[in-house]
Amino acid sequence: MSHHRGHRHRLISLLKISGGK
Repeated sequence: MSHHRGHRHRLISLLKISGGK
């Protein structure tokens, strides 16, 4: 289940970008 890991990473990246704004 390596696909699940990438999905979580993408969400964190999106949250970090949104929070840094």
